Amino acid sequence: MDLKYAKTPLDEKHRLQMCNECQTSMDLEVPGPRWRHYLKVIFYACLCRSVFLGAAFYLFSYTTHGAFFNSTLFCNIDKDVNPLPHHQSNDSSVSSLSRALLTTEALQKYYDPATGLYNTTGWWNSANALTAIADLTLLNSSLLELAIPVFENTFDKAQQQTSLANVRRTMSSQHLGSFPAQAPQPAKEAEGGNNGFKNAYYDDEAWWALLWLRVYALSPQPRYLSTAASLFDDMALGWSGPCRGGGLWWDKPHTYLGAIENELFLSVASNLALAHPPSSPERSFYLFWAKRIYRWFIKSGMIDPQHFTINNGLNLTTCANDNGTVWTYNQGVVLGGLASLARLTDDKNESAEYLDLANRIATAAITNQGLVDSATGVLHEPCEERGQDCGADGPQFKGIFVRNLGYLVQQMGSREAGRQVGSRGPGPMWLYKDFILRNAESLWVHDRDEAHNAIGLRWTGPFEEDNVSAATQGSGLDALVAGVLVEKTLVETKK
Repeated sequence: MDLKYAKTPLDEKHRLQMCNECQTSMDLEVPGPRWRHYLKVIFYACLCRSVFLGAAFYLFSYTTHGAFFNSTLFCNIDKDVNPLPHHQSNDSSVSSLSRALLTTEALQKYYDPATGLYNTTGWWNSANALTAIADLTLLNSSLLELAIPVFENTFDKAQQQTSLANVRRTMSSQHLGSFPAQAPQPAKEAEGGNNGFKNAYYDDEAWWALLWLRVYALSPQPRYLSTAASLFDDMALGWSGPCRGGGLWWDKPHTYLGAIENELFLSVASNLALAHPPSSPERSFYLFWAKRIYRWFIKSGMIDPQHFTINNGLNLTTCANDNGTVWTYNQGVVLGGLASLARLTDDKNESAEYLDLANRIATAAITNQGLVDSATGVLHEPCEERGQDCGADGPQFKGIFVRNLGYLVQQMGSREAGRQVGSRGPGPMWLYKDFILRNAESLWVHDRDEAHNAIGLRWTGPFEEDNVSAATQGSGLDALVAGVLVEKTLVETKK
């Protein structure tokens, strides 16, 4: 039965208001477990547009943990994904959290429980979509019962998809810059058909490592941490770049030395360190690596010393900056890595060094007219000019930048970092907060299909259904979740 036609749907604005009210009630202290269950039924009823369906769905998720809940985190209102009709909404009364929840619901319509991956997008994009959901769940624990089965299913199913793991979807040759044309050999398959999320590209491995570290924070199962550690070990084997004594190769055939894989390697190392107790040898080991990667990266030449923008990579012949395209995610991933490094140290001067570099890169990015629309202050990718192709990878980039900018705000909002950077007065943290919320507002108002809560490619709008995919949806969710994060961070900072 297609639930789309089971009942005349509520007016969208009325539905969103109801979900806001439900979410508010979910955040209240509940005196006993019985009332908690009643409130969850109400919450699911909001999302399902039906008290009966909401109660049935909750009963199912409660008894079976929702392992295969019809390919969604929430009720699958619509079976069809494309084409999406064009309906704009200027409703700005919906809370940041409700927007993120509704965007997650729409994202999960792309999720394939048979593979644990997302249709219409690639292998590494799926890791990013799930990371956005993990981040949202870390901010809103009421999602745990729904999200954990999805992560478990992906962990079990996705690493069996070795053929998908080694399909590299690149942007068109018009925007590839110095990416090599040679296709790497597939990674060796592990026993039992599982590849441990390894493939022929080190940046892909890093995205999955970061996902499982976020999931480990939600559900501390040893397999998540050990998988991230195994991916790190595999990446470390690629630390043999020919420039300045190191650097992580982009791929296993060693055809390119780029920014993104080295920024990701820094982030994986620092987050693995944070996943272990302060006095443990594991923390010392990963912190050693994080500092090693940091020292190499700042001397690599990828960071423009005048403008603090990060180009795509290095020329392997000269080891000089290749002056490749300045993509948003290259400006973003490093922010998360530097924020984690600052969190790892008790040395105020060392922490200030990491945060100072992060602030220079972040400020350069949000004031760069090549990355930010001068009229609206909204982020855009160089490939988003009309008639140009962002390929399969490009639509994911902006969300990754905003996600990591949110991580930086979170670190700056901590008590220790707050005192170091003066976060209680006008300063960079507040500029980043405004930037994140401006982008989240713009994509919701101008680049969303109201009927399905689908998010498009260009956050300034107008919404274009031809550019909708799980990548654009996940990218938009990243921005909305970052909005929830910075709002929560700044409320706590003011206390």
